[in-house]
Amino acid sequence: MKDANKLIFSPDDLAASLGVQRRTIYRWRKQGRLPQGFLLSPFNRRWHVNELAGHIHELAITFSHCFDSTPNLLNDNLEDPNG
Repeated sequence: MKDANKLIFSPDDLAASLGVQRRTIYRWRKQGRLPQGFLLSPFNRRWHVNELAGHIHELAITFSHCFDSTPNLLNDNLEDPNG
């Protein structure tokens, strides 16, 4: 198993993992929903997985709209069609 401290994400990796566009990653970073990360070079940003885990609360708030409607969809699909 890899050491979690060594796992890093590029903006593209992070965007793909979260199902958003790359520009969203930078917007969230600017808004404080993601950590600042670190620069490998002036235009090459990365994030440690441990650093991202520290922002799990902000990410949960960001994605809360995705989960608010899920119970209703499940309940609608589980109702007895015979009444």
